[in-house]
Amino acid sequence: MTFAPNPTRAPEDEGVERGVLAKHLKTGNVYGVLYIAIDATNARDGNRVVVYGHPHGVFVRDLEEFKAKFVFEPESDK
Repeated sequence: MTFAPNPTRAPEDEGVERGVLAKHLKTGNVYGVLYIAIDATNARDGNRVVVYGHPHGVFVRDLEEFKAKFVFEPESDK
């Protein structure tokens, strides 16, 4: 199975994109953003969510909540 790229980007996605690293403000843990997705749950249909993870799990959070609880890691020099 192959996965399509992110759906059409929306203005509220600013700063959140696939492949960026983000540090949780409370725990300091660093996660990679896997996808920006659209919640299809009936009550929340159309809400944008961030799918993110690290070697110990994959998680989902509302886009706005994600932006409030994480800071983006600067790109490392290569």
